[in-house]
Amino acid sequence: MSRSQNNDYISEDVKKAYSLPLFALKFEFNPLWLAVNSTCNSILNWNLSHEFRGQRIFLEIVRAYTIVYRLVSAPCSECPKLMAGSTSQHNVVGNTDEGTQALVVYHLLRDVIRKHLTSTVLRHLENSILLPCPELLERYLSEWKVFITAVNMLKVVFSYLHGPWQKYDIPVDHHMLPTEVVALINWNEYVMTQKIRERLSTQIFELIERATSTQNDDYDLLVREIGQALSMLSDLRHNSYVTIIEEKYLFKISEFYKKEVHVLKARGVVEYIESVLGILKKESDYAIRLLKRSSLQAVVQRVADVLIDEQLSFLSQYMASWIMEDNTIQLTKLYSLLTKSSSGLNELRQVFKKCVCDRGMKDVSTACEEALNSNKDVYRVALEKLISVYRHFVSVKHAFAMDDGIEEAIYSGLSNVTSSCIYLKNHDLLGDELARFAHFELLKNEELFESRAHDIVTLYRLLPAIHAFLASYPKYLSNRLLSDYYHVDHEKLIIEKILQTRTSTGDFARKCGLMLIDVTETSRVLSEKFNMSRTHTGQHTQMDFSALVLTSYSWPDFLRDTSQPIPMSIREDLRDFQEFYSKSCPMRHITFIHRFSRGVLKFSLLLGSALPSLDLFVGVSHLCIAEYFNKKASWDIKELMNLLEANKCPIFLKAINDFVRHGILDIHGISEPLTTSLLQREQHIEVCIGQRPDTSKRRLIIFDPDMDRDLHLETKSSNKFSTDHADVSHTSTDQMQSPAIQAVLIRVFKLSGKLTFQSLLEKVDDDTSLRLKPTPQQVKHALEFLISRGFICREEQEPGSFSYLP
Repeated sequence: MSRSQNNDYISEDVKKAYSLPLFALKFEFNPLWLAVNSTCNSILNWNLSHEFRGQRIFLEIVRAYTIVYRLVSAPCSECPKLMAGSTSQHNVVGNTDEGTQALVVYHLLRDVIRKHLTSTVLRHLENSILLPCPELLERYLSEWKVFITAVNMLKVVFSYLHGPWQKYDIPVDHHMLPTEVVALINWNEYVMTQKIRERLSTQIFELIERATSTQNDDYDLLVREIGQALSMLSDLRHNSYVTIIEEKYLFKISEFYKKEVHVLKARGVVEYIESVLGILKKESDYAIRLLKRSSLQAVVQRVADVLIDEQLSFLSQYMASWIMEDNTIQLTKLYSLLTKSSSGLNELRQVFKKCVCDRGMKDVSTACEEALNSNKDVYRVALEKLISVYRHFVSVKHAFAMDDGIEEAIYSGLSNVTSSCIYLKNHDLLGDELARFAHFELLKNEELFESRAHDIVTLYRLLPAIHAFLASYPKYLSNRLLSDYYHVDHEKLIIEKILQTRTSTGDFARKCGLMLIDVTETSRVLSEKFNMSRTHTGQHTQMDFSALVLTSYSWPDFLRDTSQPIPMSIREDLRDFQEFYSKSCPMRHITFIHRFSRGVLKFSLLLGSALPSLDLFVGVSHLCIAEYFNKKASWDIKELMNLLEANKCPIFLKAINDFVRHGILDIHGISEPLTTSLLQREQHIEVCIGQRPDTSKRRLIIFDPDMDRDLHLETKSSNKFSTDHADVSHTSTDQMQSPAIQAVLIRVFKLSGKLTFQSLLEKVDDDTSLRLKPTPQQVKHALEFLISRGFICREEQEPGSFSYLP
């Protein structure tokens, strides 16, 4: 770079440059730059001048900024040429081009900074290089602070040079870096020589050694400030802080503890853990005091590499025994140590998993062997033992601050047990037994329900195959719902927790949800409407009648029992409800399943009894018997059976035996339960109302349906639910076609709006291809499904019509 000297009119040209309007005159480049150069030198040596203070600094910076603005924005004459090599010169764009002037100013700025660093800063540092520690460090830090302060002022002076408008005219192969970047690059290039770097490193570690041996805040502050200054300088691999301080510091502590590890191990594993924890704390404190925050993790990791990762074989010898013995104190210390190392923590989890697997396999196998010898249910015993093992290791887990990885190790270890145990080969039976286990747990009282729910979900996560459980659970859920032995919040909580494991299917949640809705919402609403309709019409009944309305494709299949009797007292109620339901849901068909019907009878006791009455929970066959004993207190059994339907004699005999078992009825003439063979004899058997009923409980459960026998899991064909053709569920082929049929119905309703069922059939027939021609029954089921999902609604004002809900 070259420039001509023109000192005759510097003062006048400079004054015009920052006082006249832009483009008022054409200026020469050199006089203006000389003024800027003078200000830059004053800024770079601001600490040496007593006059360059306060208001003077502000005025000089503003004037220099204005002149730089002129140099960059207005064409100037005599603009120096850019140097290309050492022997030739060429003009990159053109002498009068603004882009060239900006680039010239940029290169002149670099020259100013370079000259100051080489002539002043470098000379001062070289003169201090042989001074004792920490004088070179103090000198370096002093020069650095002066330089950084000056650079901040230069940023203001040359701020317009780096504006976005100046970059458009700059050639693409020339880049103008920000002022502070230029300053740091020059410092790193001209000040940080190899000799100075080595001497700085030597004095830094001498100072660190002093700081670690004696508590001296001045030493700590000096090391931190030096580190902060070096971190701003780029290096070939990282930055000067890393290469001069951090890497050497890590190497030194690594070598030191490699020599010390044998001494530490000789004291025993307990003292070794405590010593390493103390070392980690000490080194962390040193790193916080002396190094940058970014070095803290690196220091801890380097110590952990030497004292933990490389010694895992030594530590692993004691992990298993402490875990099996639940040695909480030592495990807590061990966990605190291993959390400093990802490898150590993984090793702990693997050892914990193996302990869980070994203990689980041993306990479950022993329990299953005993169950086989005592003729108990092996799978039930296995589930109980799995929960026992899980609880044991959960208590051990408290030593690990409830670490999620340890929790997963427990599940993984026990999962190995359920999948590998020779006594649990049939995974489907295990899943079905878990559904049964959950059923009985949900039948218990509300105390400690959260704990029982957690046990159920825990066992669910351990299943090798979940499909059997997902198929069995709805069966037992229907048992609870139909028997009124359920708690809505508990049922929802279990389903929600199973869904949270992300292993169940959406169909499982949908089916269970619809079953709950049928019982807790749909049936209640229909019963309320039915009772209101009977009240408005003035109808009265002796019985408090209510019906459960179940969606056939959501519930497990029922085995129909056509031999079930229908008591006279509820036949009128059934007929009325049939008429009501046909009006409320005209497009749906209802079939009564009497086998699971149940009710409550009040049995009044004689005066002076311990209780005034008993509540008897009975089924329909018991109600038939009760109707006759309401008319007459004593019956000859043959006469009674003749009045009842002869082909249902076994059912009624069982009902009488149920009453007799609780003392509600007494049998005279025999001392054994009634059977069909007894009726064939010529003896007289009298049955009368009992004189000493069981009054130990206010409620007596006379009827307890065996739903395990009557509820089936195969839902692909539910034609056992009803003999009526309109209520037969989809076959497997229908189920495959149902999504396509539903899509056709949605499309038809979107185009037509409101339709009757007959017009819907016609529209669907016109819309579908010959290959997909749904039957009216398939259309009906698809329509019912869309109604249940809220896509279609029935028109209340126009019975038999349906509308699309957008």
